[in-house]
Amino acid sequence: MKKLNLLFLLLLCVINVSAQELRHYVEYSSDNYDASIYEMRYAQLKEYIDSRNISNTEIKSRAAADDYAGGDGTSENPYQIATPEQLVLLAQQTNNGTGGDACYILTNDIDLEGNIGFLWTPIGKDPYYFTGVFDGNNHTIKNMHSSDELKSGFFGGTKGAVIKNINFTDAQISASPDISDITNAMAGTVAAHAINTSIYNCDVEGKVSTTAWYCGGIIGSSLATTDFHDLVLIKDCINRADVAGMLNNGGIVGFSEGSVYNFIIENCENHGNIDGDFIGGIMGDGEGFMIINCRNYGQVGIKGSFPSTTAGGMIGQGGVNIIIEDCINIGAITAGNAGGMTGAALKTVIRRCGNRGKITGYHFSTILAGGICGSDGKISDSYNTGKIVVEINNYDHNYNVSTIQIGGITGSPTSGCIIHNVYNAGNISKWPTPQNSEFYTHILPALLEDTEISNCYWFGNDEIDDKIYDFGVQAYAEIPESSRFNEGSTATSWILENPQYNTADLLEALNAGAMNGSVWIEDTENLNGGFPILKPIPVDTTTVREYAENEVDMISVYPNPAKDIVKLSAANHHLSAVRIYNCLGMMVEEMNVRTQNASDEIEINVSGYKSGIYFINVYDDKGNVATKKISVIK
Repeated sequence: MKKLNLLFLLLLCVINVSAQELRHYVEYSSDNYDASIYEMRYAQLKEYIDSRNISNTEIKSRAAADDYAGGDGTSENPYQIATPEQLVLLAQQTNNGTGGDACYILTNDIDLEGNIGFLWTPIGKDPYYFTGVFDGNNHTIKNMHSSDELKSGFFGGTKGAVIKNINFTDAQISASPDISDITNAMAGTVAAHAINTSIYNCDVEGKVSTTAWYCGGIIGSSLATTDFHDLVLIKDCINRADVAGMLNNGGIVGFSEGSVYNFIIENCENHGNIDGDFIGGIMGDGEGFMIINCRNYGQVGIKGSFPSTTAGGMIGQGGVNIIIEDCINIGAITAGNAGGMTGAALKTVIRRCGNRGKITGYHFSTILAGGICGSDGKISDSYNTGKIVVEINNYDHNYNVSTIQIGGITGSPTSGCIIHNVYNAGNISKWPTPQNSEFYTHILPALLEDTEISNCYWFGNDEIDDKIYDFGVQAYAEIPESSRFNEGSTATSWILENPQYNTADLLEALNAGAMNGSVWIEDTENLNGGFPILKPIPVDTTTVREYAENEVDMISVYPNPAKDIVKLSAANHHLSAVRIYNCLGMMVEEMNVRTQNASDEIEINVSGYKSGIYFINVYDDKGNVATKKISVIK
């Protein structure tokens, strides 16, 4: 599991021409984040949770039903659940190891009456996990109150499960472990701990409050293991619950760990307010996942005596093997390290994304704030139109602000930072009282020797210098192939001061420099203040899931993972065709083959493929098809 003391690698580009040097790296971690802050946050959350919890003398118990309303547990005839007592039966059977491995379906709306004292016992507890399929059938579960100390939610623990089509209203999820146990505790309305579990079409309303380190509106902590044969999808889910916890808090998932993009969050929304540290509108922290076509409308981070270290509209802290694409943030983001998509991006790839929410770099020793990323990032075909501000309060937590770095796109570049074909039209407001080291820039604070940057555009903020410091040449310089732009003849046209790609039209220049199939269009409906917006690329990961489930044991694939060559062999089959799809369901290669003998091998050259998960559809001469998943690692 990813450690919380991972270096953010937030490079302080202190631009002092007389010194002309980089200052140092900054660590934001659980080790050097003032321990008293955690203790006070823990005490505050615990007091709130205890005030809402029912006393032991008021807790009511509900007996389990003798049987389900019907069904035999098969996919064709799932067990039918129509009453609270039958839900208790499912929890009881799962938790004692006698059930929870079949198919179940709700046939009625159910009131669990947590508001009058009936506490919910989560489905699935160590060592017994829910491993079946639960279909809510678009029914609503009301007043589900769960306060398990370690795994609190409708499901406590799941493995290889599918959960879908459930609505939760008035849910109250809390977990209040002893302070020595907070790193093992998780809370989420649908599931506290989900291993290789896909969740579809769930809608949550209520509140999730915990002193645990993993807290989410839908899932507290999610794990997609390398040996799992399928993608793990969280799709078409909406969180409307406020989420408050210690660390790793997200509107959809608190913390996740995947393996080279085998975990995908697609078409999800957050409307809840998120509070804590390492927080995001969609996810708090994690590795090895993709966020596709998601939106955040909730407030992420609050102003007060316990400032968040890092917060983003999509994720609080990024990492390796993370892609965010076709996402929009509308909500206000507040933290020491704050960004419209991510707080600390690290190596996160961000493409075709936009921020329209207000970004506040809030009271912390080092304030880094950007329209897309608070720091770092590999960013292309993205924009910011949200306001970016700084706010400093004199809370007595030893936070003497030493540095302020504000960028229209990212607040701090680190080694390997890439920015291409972006624009900033958000207003940047300076803090009125000068600090020891501060600077405000249209795109990013400085250029490092290995920074890759081109085709950046900016509007307004006339008091900010168009040039930035280039450490490669040790002088202030213009951003390559970039320009300020101004208003055109219409409300949706914009003119570059320095033409790019032989055009002075901003929209034409953006499309000329577009990557990865991106298409920029006019904002004819005034969704973005008249500034250009991106046309989303339709993606259907359900197609990939259908491929992966069609597993026929006729093909061997090796080596797996692969770097350069993949070999296929088929026992007793003559192969006729091979089609390879990436994890977004897009075909990347098609081969017509004709094996003469059933033992013949086929070699596929994957040396030109990017690292990630791919699916190989293999057809034989009789029309049979098998699908195998491979990992390509560079």
